[in-house]
Amino acid sequence: MSSTKKYQIPELTSNNYVDWIVKMKSVLKAKELYQLVLGKEPTKVRGKHGKIININQSLCLDKAHVLIITRVHSPISGRVCKNGAEDCPIKLWKNILEFGSSKKEANVFKSWYRLMHLPLRYKNVSDFISKFWDGLATLQSLDVKIDKNVLGLILLMKIPPQLSHVRNSIIASGTSLLVKVTHETVLEMLDSQIKADMTLLILVPSKPAANTHIDSAEALLTCPQGHHLPNNKSHTSDQCFSLHPELLTEFRKRKKEQEAAEAHLTTVTSPSMFNAKANENQSDAVNNLVASFNNLPTNLDNHSYRHKSKASLF
Repeated sequence: MSSTKKYQIPELTSNNYVDWIVKMKSVLKAKELYQLVLGKEPTKVRGKHGKIININQSLCLDKAHVLIITRVHSPISGRVCKNGAEDCPIKLWKNILEFGSSKKEANVFKSWYRLMHLPLRYKNVSDFISKFWDGLATLQSLDVKIDKNVLGLILLMKIPPQLSHVRNSIIASGTSLLVKVTHETVLEMLDSQIKADMTLLILVPSKPAANTHIDSAEALLTCPQGHHLPNNKSHTSDQCFSLHPELLTEFRKRKKEQEAAEAHLTTVTSPSMFNAKANENQSDAVNNLVASFNNLPTNLDNHSYRHKSKASLF
């Protein structure tokens, strides 16, 4: 297996100079050829007896030349192999660096554009962090000066709503003279939060609830304090007690009212057999009284007024 295939170095084109130069530098350094192509490798050393000896670098130069030229795309080779570079790896490397300088501004713009347009979502934080560091390394390879504070503020604006508590925490920490809000600070806190959320999901798995009504408090209290976990299917963000403390207050109030009502119901005695019997006896007495009046003689109405008794008047 050849060295280029082993290290997976792409061919140099007009569009991938930044990526190519980083990988080729790494391979040359691994093979102890990088100083040689820069022309900084000593050509003479002092021998055992103190005499100056010339070093034969031809074999190493040939290895470096083969390693580089075989990874240059054909349309580009004519531009980088001029001025004797077709036989000399030192001149070849110099021409490649000049080729990259001619496209440096365009590459800087492309690198910044890709970095600023990396999408940051709750579900891709780890992938975003990895790609962000790669993009930052690309800019640094182009000798771009990075303002850590400005980059940190840009990252704050990219934080999704689900992680707003992280943004608020970072902003609050920025008021302290001991803490500086940089891209490193933001990325570190995002990474820590995602790891904490994953640990929480493993330790306290959420149970799907059949009814996500506000009364289902057990399901609504499974999210960490201050934010809602999108993966939690037991309830929506609108029902989450962690995001809406006023809902928790309302629930507790309703719970107390319900418990008070239940306690009151238990104190009310249901109609007993004794009460039913008493009511029945009272009704019979009234009926008997009416029957007695009906049995009075009807001829009492024929007597004179002076002979009428109080009973008849009644």
